[in-house]
Amino acid sequence: MRLGKKKIATKMKIESRSKEETKTYQEWFNLVDSDGDGRISGNDTTKFFALSNLSRSQLKRLWALADVKRQGFLGFTEFVTAMQLVSLAQVGQELNSDILKTQIDKENIKPPVLEGLDALVAQMSLTINAPPEEHMLDQSLPLIDFLLSCLDLIKEAFLEILLLLMLTCLLVAWQHLEVHFYLSSNALKCHTLR
Repeated sequence: MRLGKKKIATKMKIESRSKEETKTYQEWFNLVDSDGDGRISGNDTTKFFALSNLSRSQLKRLWALADVKRQGFLGFTEFVTAMQLVSLAQVGQELNSDILKTQIDKENIKPPVLEGLDALVAQMSLTINAPPEEHMLDQSLPLIDFLLSCLDLIKEAFLEILLLLMLTCLLVAWQHLEVHFYLSSNALKCHTLR
C-alpha cells in the first residue's frame, strides 16, 4: 500500500511540469542515458548529479527515493523525480521518505541548478561525435585507472620492502661495528696487559 502512495505522489509531480521543463528534463535524461536504452544507472548519473553540489549522503538518499522499485536504474519518470528532489534539496528541503507524500507546491519546482552543465554537455558531445577508437579509449579508462591503482600498490609494497631491507642492513652493520669495537677493545686490553 505504501508503494502505491509513492507512485501516486511521483506521478503528481511529473504531471505538474511545464512543456519547457519536460523538454529540459528529456534533454538531460538523453545526455545521461549514454547507451540510449531508456534507463540510467547510478554509474551513469554520478557525474551528472554531482553538478548539483549536493553532498554524497544527499545524493544517496535522493537515489533511494527516486528508485522506488529498487531496480538499480531510473527511467525517465524516476529521473524527473530525482531532478525535482535535487531542486527541493537545493532550497533546503530535507530528503526523507515523507517528502514524496507531502503536498508541495509543484508549480514552483523549477529544474535544479547544475554547475558546469554546459561543459559536461560539450564534453559528452565530443565523446559522442568522436571516432570509434576514441570511444574505445573512453571505455578503457576504468581499466587504466585500475591498472594504475595496482601499480601504485605494488610501488608502495616495494618501497616498504626496500625500507625493511635497508633497516636490516643498518642493523647488521651496527652489530658488525659492535663486534668489531668489542674485539678491538679486547685486543687493546690484551696489548696493555703485556
